[in-house]
Amino acid sequence: MAATNKAKTMRNLLSRFKRGQAWKEYVGYHVGNIHENQPIAIPAGSTVVGNVSAPQIMVLGLLSGSAIGHDVVVSSGGAIWGDVFATHFQLEAGGKVRGWFYSITASELDEQLAAALHPIFQDNGDAPEGLKPEHQKILDREQFTLLKQLQSETAVALAARTEIEASFDQRLSEMAGEATNQLALLREELKNIKIQLDEAELKAEETGESLEHRNTQFNRQTEELLNTQELLTQTTTALEKLQVTYSQQEEKLSELHSAKAGADTHLEEALSQVDTLTGRVHNIETALQASLVHTSDQEDALLRWQELAELNEQKVEELEKELEIAVHKNQESNALLSIVREQRQQLEDEWTEAQKQIATLEQQVEAIDTDQALKNEETLHSLESQHQELKNSLALKENEFAEQIAQLTKLVKSKEEEVTDARLHYKKLHIRWKKARKELETIKNSSAPQISSEELDELNLKIKQAEEKAEQYQEQIHWNQASLETAQAEFIQIRQILQEKEQHIHLLQQENQEKQEQFVRQNHEIDVLKQTIREQDEQTKLVLEELKDKNRLQRTQLEANEKELNHYLGETAHQGTRLAEIQATLVDRDIELQETKQLVAKQQQFIKQMQQATKKRIQELQEQLAAR
Repeated sequence: MAATNKAKTMRNLLSRFKRGQAWKEYVGYHVGNIHENQPIAIPAGSTVVGNVSAPQIMVLGLLSGSAIGHDVVVSSGGAIWGDVFATHFQLEAGGKVRGWFYSITASELDEQLAAALHPIFQDNGDAPEGLKPEHQKILDREQFTLLKQLQSETAVALAARTEIEASFDQRLSEMAGEATNQLALLREELKNIKIQLDEAELKAEETGESLEHRNTQFNRQTEELLNTQELLTQTTTALEKLQVTYSQQEEKLSELHSAKAGADTHLEEALSQVDTLTGRVHNIETALQASLVHTSDQEDALLRWQELAELNEQKVEELEKELEIAVHKNQESNALLSIVREQRQQLEDEWTEAQKQIATLEQQVEAIDTDQALKNEETLHSLESQHQELKNSLALKENEFAEQIAQLTKLVKSKEEEVTDARLHYKKLHIRWKKARKELETIKNSSAPQISSEELDELNLKIKQAEEKAEQYQEQIHWNQASLETAQAEFIQIRQILQEKEQHIHLLQQENQEKQEQFVRQNHEIDVLKQTIREQDEQTKLVLEELKDKNRLQRTQLEANEKELNHYLGETAHQGTRLAEIQATLVDRDIELQETKQLVAKQQQFIKQMQQATKKRIQELQEQLAAR
């Protein structure tokens, strides 16, 4: 209610004074002298530190200084800590004036307002005449100036005190609020920075784990590549062993060919002997005289034929044994080929697994060392060179097989032709033998009446001997025929073996083609692997560069965050020091205020003493005057 009444009174006063006039209000806290040609109002709650000169002055707040004007009004709640120079002065109830009041004329006031001078610094003129010495002491200039200075200083101190008391709590609360806000912001920033640091540490741990995982995968892949290399070396050794066995079989085939050539020579000799026998049978009429020599020669020839037959049988047995050995070795080679095929299937399975692993590796980017890549390239180059050597060796073997097959086919054709020629020659000999026998019978029948008994006996003996020789020749012919049939059977067997060999060679050629296709596929896969390894190298390099860039950015961010933290901590420390300094200054101000209060109290006591002394002196003077 009091506040509302006070506000109403202030509004009434302002409305009363402002009627028909333009007033200027100084709201808030103002420092400095004011010289205006229009009325001035200091509202409630406002403070003016300085001298004010205006035609009309209305003080509702605090004026720390002198007031110069025609009309000066101090309302309730208003205060003037200084002197008042006016032609008309009004002090309402609740108003305060701590200073001297000077009444001046309107002309003097207009001069003062026009010159903007303060009356304190002017000479007030001489003292009135007739004053006693006691009264002149009161108007002592030095004492008066001291009192005025004390009055102005106390007014300034009180104004400063009120201003400090009024604004200290507000400023302190504002600074405390700003400090708390800054601390809250700094705490939030610290929390965010800690969160970012934790995230960066987690990312670094994740990247380290991923790098370790990739290193383990790379080591596993290198081990798998080494295992595949070992398997390839094992396959190459197995292929070399197969090549050695194949060369051994080729040597045995060459031996068989040489044995066959020997048998062919023996057959040629037998055929030549058959030719000689046919000539002898054809010339049997002329050969009867030299039958003994011829029979001895034939016996020697028969012995030779028997020896040759035995040798042929031995050679045939040896050839059969060698064929059995070759068949056994062929079976062994087939078993080895099946083992090699199984190993190849295993290698293909492992190769598919390696391709799958490489496909999975394409999705997982990893850091691959250049040394390992170079080693892989060297191994791949070595595999390519081995593959090329195998291709060349297989091509040479194919050419040799083709030449051998062509030679064997030529030999078989020649042997078939020789067998057909031998059969024709045998038929001719058989026909000639029959003709010779008929001729002998005719000769025997025709020569019977002309020859004597002794001659007949001799002829009969010769005929018997000739018949025996002819039978022997026939047996030899049968034996030769049987040997030809056996040779033909052997040729058929050899031809079957050759056909089997051709089939085996054809299968080997097919396998070789399949191997070549596999090698081509392997070369293509190796190229793909090289390309994938290069791409993986590039991807791993890019990933490493990205990780390095991220780490650099994170480091720079961390450094910037640390700098910001240090800056904020420095600012907080600086603000703390500033707050401490402000508190220290406030304490010093409080001490100074207390000291000024003590000085003011002392001065007030001194003034009271002076007033009491002056009162006593005035009373004494009045008593003296009354006594006179």
